[in-house]
Amino acid sequence: MSTRTGGAIDDLDGAGADDLRLLAAEALGGDAGRGNLLGIQPWMEPRHYATAERFAARMDAYLAAAGARGWLGPRTVAVLPEYLGTWLVLAGAGPAVLAAATLRQAMVRLLLERPLSVAAALPGAGWRVVPALFRARAARMAAIYERTCSALARRYGITLVAGSILLPAPGVRNGRLVIGRGPLYNAAVVFGPDGAALAPPARKRFLTEAERPFTAPAPQAEPPVYTTPAGRLGVLVCADAFFPESYAPLAASRAGLLAVPSYLEHAGCWEQPWPGYNGAPPPADVSPTDPGRIREGDAWLRYGMAGRMARAGIPHGVNVFLRGRMWDLGSDGPIIAVRGGERSVAPRVDGASLLCVWL
Repeated sequence: MSTRTGGAIDDLDGAGADDLRLLAAEALGGDAGRGNLLGIQPWMEPRHYATAERFAARMDAYLAAAGARGWLGPRTVAVLPEYLGTWLVLAGAGPAVLAAATLRQAMVRLLLERPLSVAAALPGAGWRVVPALFRARAARMAAIYERTCSALARRYGITLVAGSILLPAPGVRNGRLVIGRGPLYNAAVVFGPDGAALAPPARKRFLTEAERPFTAPAPQAEPPVYTTPAGRLGVLVCADAFFPESYAPLAASRAGLLAVPSYLEHAGCWEQPWPGYNGAPPPADVSPTDPGRIREGDAWLRYGMAGRMARAGIPHGVNVFLRGRMWDLGSDGPIIAVRGGERSVAPRVDGASLLCVWL
């Protein structure tokens, strides 16, 4: 069995702990000099995206909390959750947007703050308002995301899987994140210890029905594998980890580490019945009796990263979920880790958490 250390820590982190809502921090195993995977589940609310400085300070605070525990080093691969960067669409938004009661109300208010820029983006968005809104603010979103995550990777000397962000035709050129005029993709960018973005971004291929109206699926291609000081790293964005075809290319590229940034929207859904695959037909190995019979959490362990990576020969992995309260959107999900083939689920808390997986 893995060795766990740590526990509830909101009484150990000083004045900033209540704001960070950091309720759990654990380590699996011990430092053998081979590095570690570090799962980070920050607790995010609209106010944390109001300015570039506020977003950067919050991300820095979670990394600093890990550093204070000795969990950061040159062979650390830190993993942030899906859609973490997407909410940078709020950067510069007024108080009425941040204080909205619902997501719909917030998006309407955000649109009304800059109607001309959104209108200009409508033709390239197929005359759809939500994609136009993200296109209109994409340059600013990408700049804050890259500047923040590049600086953090460089400051702490780590590899940083910077969660995901919704951007038009994202790519990496000469170590920099670039955007284009193509479709909106849900993409995770990896930054090396020197702060350079690694090519290419990992774009999500298997979309949910909720994502399809505004997000394009990545073309059928091999998921990227990155060379890091800790080993060869594969990245699968959320639902991509539920499909066997995502793993064969990782095995062929000899990935030894896997990072899965995820998001579960509904509060409490981890313990609720699993509705089954959403947005694509289930793979052949999925039991037709499992939907509605097993819990959501059971499905993640059986059909997600933890249940599939061993067949690809990947010994170590971490799956993290975005936590927080964004208007009327909920969140759920504990950090899932695989260490040397052994699965582990971190405490499921209504707050932020850290999990260090020693390699």
